[in-house]
Amino acid sequence: MKTKIISKAFAGIFIISYFVYPFAFCFAQSPLITGLSVYYKFDGNGNDATGGGNTITNVGSVAYASGKINNGADFGSPNSTKYFTGIAGSAFEPTGNFTITCWVKPALLNSAHHWIFTAYDESSSAKGIYFFIGPGNDLRVGIATTGNNTNVGDLTSLFTGTWYFVACRFTSGGTLSISVNNNTPNTITPNFVQSYGSPNIRFGNRKTSIEELFFSGMIDELGLWTRVLSDAEVTNLYNSGNGFAYPFTSIATLSTQAVSSIGGTTATGNGTVTLDGGATITERGICWNTSSTPTTANSKATSAGTTGTFTSSMTGLAIGTLYYVRAYAINSVGISYGNEVTFTTLNIPTVTTQAVTSIAATTATGNGNVTSDGGATITERGVCWNTSTTPTTANSKATSTGTTGAFTASITGLTAGTSYYVRAYTINSVGISYGNQVTFSSPATATVNWNISNVQEITLTANRSFTFTNGKSGGIYHLIVKQDVTGGWAVSWPANVKWSDTGIAPILTSTSNAVAIIKFLYDGAYYYETEIKQF
Repeated sequence: MKTKIISKAFAGIFIISYFVYPFAFCFAQSPLITGLSVYYKFDGNGNDATGGGNTITNVGSVAYASGKINNGADFGSPNSTKYFTGIAGSAFEPTGNFTITCWVKPALLNSAHHWIFTAYDESSSAKGIYFFIGPGNDLRVGIATTGNNTNVGDLTSLFTGTWYFVACRFTSGGTLSISVNNNTPNTITPNFVQSYGSPNIRFGNRKTSIEELFFSGMIDELGLWTRVLSDAEVTNLYNSGNGFAYPFTSIATLSTQAVSSIGGTTATGNGTVTLDGGATITERGICWNTSSTPTTANSKATSAGTTGTFTSSMTGLAIGTLYYVRAYAINSVGISYGNEVTFTTLNIPTVTTQAVTSIAATTATGNGNVTSDGGATITERGVCWNTSTTPTTANSKATSTGTTGAFTASITGLTAGTSYYVRAYTINSVGISYGNQVTFSSPATATVNWNISNVQEITLTANRSFTFTNGKSGGIYHLIVKQDVTGGWAVSWPANVKWSDTGIAPILTSTSNAVAIIKFLYDGAYYYETEIKQF
């Protein structure tokens, strides 16, 4: 698979790249272009892709065939006539630091020298740069001056039909190194500097007064820099074996951070564009979906800017929903996505309503339980009631402090003998939720006037709230309470009744026709229960 702009695998190129200078490397604004003197793509011609005018001449009809990236220069196998010539006094004669990189695919290996590139004066002066496959089937780079000649080889043994990425680096007055496929450079330290004289600039060929030797195989993506590329830059050009070609642009590199400021329907996406790929970022932002691997075809939000950290506002979310999120960035090469993160939007809380207790003529106790806060702090909870169904907080309500868990709230202002509908409710930042609906009836009042008799009988046909009047201090009173044939009725008692044993009013038997007899002693302030019999 070829990637035209992003990763062009360098075919049969040798890189004279030398020891890495301390140099902060990033792709922004294509720093790989810095110091680039000449670059050949061999995509059908010998033009210099940089526009520098260093066009080379095809001698013997070197073919252009499928190379490492797009096409490459195919010298044939074996080759005895095909090569390129360059322009003397051109970029191929760097006087100081230089780096040469290329991709090479040998088609023939034997004990002979196979010359890939020379910028070399083959007169008696013997000066220049040369790059070749040595008799040991390894890639070698060398420099020479009059009386001085040294070369260094990589330890990789070559095979025919295989692409190799070569980086040759030279520091003027320092070291000469070669590496293949981004391995550790093999380095020597010449005790002289390069010199050219009248070089013959050739690709795939070396000619002397004695003999002419040729290269068999292919070369692709050959570049020469007038500086030493860093290790990081060489790694970038190798691109895990895929290659990276002029103009050295790729999709952007970015990451996605955790989503923040999560609400019920909104959240904030966070991303960082670390590298722009050497091309200006035209759009960046966050995309999301309820299924994995979201793209900009799903929901998205943009953020102004190019490289660096950014935020994007995510809106229109559904409450209580799991979302998948990726940062994205677009440049002229294409769109790239960061890693995927997930988050869940906040939800309304959940609450249940329990039966109403302590029911009296005008008061009762509502009961609820907040089982989940929905991921946001509970700001209010309580019960609401009305004489019609589905009560809301717009009707009567009573609050209860706290957040999650069971709670009670005092229901007041009731009308005796009235049916009510009750729901627990709770509120967080997302919204309000209601529990199930329960019903109860406030008991109708039943006045017991002890002036009438010390013994009185009441048959319950509904819930009743008793009121005692006209008791005499020291008086003993009996109240007979009967259930009607329906049964199931409840009673509530005056506040000045004191109950024996537990101090809590007994629950009277409510079966059909049940009878309860309660005896009271009145001290002028309180009615003290002294005996209860139920039948």
